[in-house]
Amino acid sequence: KVLKYSEDDVQAIIHKMKEENEEKIEEFLSAIREENSYEISKMQKQIDHLVKTVQNLRAPNTIQAASHNYAEDKIEEFRVSCSEYEEASLHIKDQYEKLKNETKVVEKQRDQALSDLTSLENSFTDFHQRYTKTKETVAIYKQNELELQETITNLQEHIKQAEEMNNELQQQLVIKLQEANTT
Repeated sequence: KVLKYSEDDVQAIIHKMKEENEEKIEEFLSAIREENSYEISKMQKQIDHLVKTVQNLRAPNTIQAASHNYAEDKIEEFRVSCSEYEEASLHIKDQYEKLKNETKVVEKQRDQALSDLTSLENSFTDFHQRYTKTKETVAIYKQNELELQETITNLQEHIKQAEEMNNELQQQLVIKLQEANTT
């Protein structure tokens, strides 16, 4: 039995694959956002704390060496956190691009598969039509063969009857000739 897919079936498969890929990408991005949300809020708190520290340091007669070192340490921690965040962002972008490229590859494969399927369906349809015509031709040849065999049988019977009649006539002729010769 031939499996035929309608355009709606193919579109439904394409839509389903697209949704699955989009869901995977969305889940991946959501997970990364959740992972980074803690880091972002942590960095925001550090920024707020550094701003307060800097404001305190700028106030008259409050500059102390210890608080200055503390602020520099916090700034350095903040720089490290920022660089980690940038690395994570670049990693996320790379993974997103990879997923995007994989999606394009899957779409190309899907298009090729659809093209192959269409070609196969066309070839099968053509083959089926040729098969049907051949089957009809064979049926006609069988019909002709049966009719020819019947005709041959009828002609053989006719020839046999003609030979029998010829033999009878020859016998009658021989008898009449003998009678004519005897009289």
